[in-house]
Amino acid sequence: MAEFEDPFGLREGGGDQGRTRIRPPPRAEPFHRAPRGRSREAEPVAVPPREHPNPLVGAFAALLAFAPELEAALPPEDPETLRTRLLSGVTEARDGAVARGVSLARADAAAWAVAALIDDLALNTPWGGSGDWPRQPLVSTLYGDVDAGTRFFERLEALERHPGRDPDMLRLYVLALELGFRGKYRVPGRAGATSLAAVRAASARALRDPEAAAAPLSPNWQGVVAADRPRRRAVPVWVLFAGALAACALLYIMLSLRLAGQAGALGDLARALPPAARVGIYRPTDDTRPRPAAATTAGGAPVVFDLWESFVAAAPEGLRPALSKGAETPSMLTLVVQWSNPELFQSARATLTRGFEPLLGSIGRVIADNEALIGAVTVVGHTDSVALGAANPLGDNQRLSEARAETVAAILVANGAPAGLVTAEGRAAAEPVASNATREGRALNRRVEIQVRKEP
Repeated sequence: MAEFEDPFGLREGGGDQGRTRIRPPPRAEPFHRAPRGRSREAEPVAVPPREHPNPLVGAFAALLAFAPELEAALPPEDPETLRTRLLSGVTEARDGAVARGVSLARADAAAWAVAALIDDLALNTPWGGSGDWPRQPLVSTLYGDVDAGTRFFERLEALERHPGRDPDMLRLYVLALELGFRGKYRVPGRAGATSLAAVRAASARALRDPEAAAAPLSPNWQGVVAADRPRRRAVPVWVLFAGALAACALLYIMLSLRLAGQAGALGDLARALPPAARVGIYRPTDDTRPRPAAATTAGGAPVVFDLWESFVAAAPEGLRPALSKGAETPSMLTLVVQWSNPELFQSARATLTRGFEPLLGSIGRVIADNEALIGAVTVVGHTDSVALGAANPLGDNQRLSEARAETVAAILVANGAPAGLVTAEGRAAAEPVASNATREGRALNRRVEIQVRKEP
């Protein structure tokens, strides 16, 4: 390397003409010391050499890590003391590089680059332009150079012309550029920044490894070539059976729900077929037992027992509007229990609404008091035509009407009505008394009838 035969210009007549020299700025303002106790002072920290693939970077790692802090650090109390410590650090790092096996010439060249980086950063701080630092930069003190701002880029160009000769040194110089060295390009405006960016781009191209650039990004990107052996069954047999079973179960549930909905409607239609009254079976018998004579008046007319007034009189006064009189014949009295506000039963349930127990209890007590005059009591539940939801446990209106009739029959028996006389049945929406097309009509159809058959 002919350019580095006298890299530091120590020979007499070494050609100092035309070199850029670093001089202190004119009329530099005197430096004012920072008060004691302030944080982030520019004090170098002694860090031992670090392990690094590049021995030059490893030897000067502590100084390279400290150099960028000079620009952002608060002014030190004594810049001269800082300069002396950094000067000692550069020489110690150079000796450490030699101890690592680096030749003295290469260690000196690396120390020169690091010292130039520190000078360039320190002299361009508000506190670095005063004191002894401008008169005694590190590079000038160590090697006598005063134009490091230009010589740095000359040395860098020499390294870039033959990047394979000393790649470690080239990487150190490029690292100094990245850490903030500007040198002769530290001029105001965009010209300096543009030129410095071009220098950094050229250095990056020089660092590229031609062999690595030509190598594939993924050497083992191709997979193992194996013969294709198609499987006989892509899906296990048990999976097919499980899928078929799940499909059958789903179909069964769907059809059951649909059938349940249609069965309720079909039951309502069947119960609406004539005859409306229940058909009895006549079985003639030879009954030789004497029959009691029917009660008659003095003129011989039969006595008609009027039970309606007894039921009305026994009913609680506030609940009497819920009790109405249905069809009545000499042998049958029909009581209708229906109320709209509130409903007699909870919506879509067979639970009696609270407050109606006294009314049904009074009916049961009247039946018990007139047991001798009553032959049978049939409780019939009625609903509207609105179908129950699929989640309702009763299933359909027929079961709902039966459950409501059973609830009323149980209350009658609990209040004294003979259990042998009371039966319950449901007729759903088969016998409406009003139109199910309106809300009021549906409310009237939701009722319970108590059919009291008189004993002849």
